[in-house]
Amino acid sequence: MRALIIITLQNDFCSFGNFAVDSADLVSEKANRLMPFFDKVIAVNFAFPPNHLSFAANHLFRQPGKTMRINGREQLLKAIHCVDGSYGAEFSSALHIHKIDYLQKVGTDASVDAYSMFRDADNVENKLHAYIQGAQLKELFFIGIGSDFFLNSIRDAEARGYTIKIIGDACAGILDFEDLSTIPFSSIIF
Repeated sequence: MRALIIITLQNDFCSFGNFAVDSADLVSEKANRLMPFFDKVIAVNFAFPPNHLSFAANHLFRQPGKTMRINGREQLLKAIHCVDGSYGAEFSSALHIHKIDYLQKVGTDASVDAYSMFRDADNVENKLHAYIQGAQLKELFFIGIGSDFFLNSIRDAEARGYTIKIIGDACAGILDFEDLSTIPFSSIIF
């Protein structure tokens, strides 16, 4: 069975968001057209608390894009985005959310960053892997907003034994082939 995995297709990554990504608005339309062709549709969204450790604004005199050592690890600091309950954390308004079977929120712990759709930076697993196994899904097709989180999610899915595919023309902000060099080319569908 096959699942469409929609990664962080949230308002803060669309045109007027705090982290606007080129072409992000087009991904919603593509997602809507793709959803009917899959057994399950899974969305993964950031849901950061306002005091999240990755927000530069929560550290005196720190700027987004810089790193600092927090809780024993290097942390990339970011602008405030996708705060749980805010407009920026909501799905893109163009996305047909009624067709989503499962939502996995990540980044909900203020003291640890999200690492992938399956776990946080402390390797604490969420419920997504159990859901995918319970639904007997074997093939995961990734679309959405690209970042290190997107790539880490793909690597973690592959490590858990899933067959992965990236639908390249339904992604925004990734497809930097240097970043994708560790992913087999046969996994990328354009």
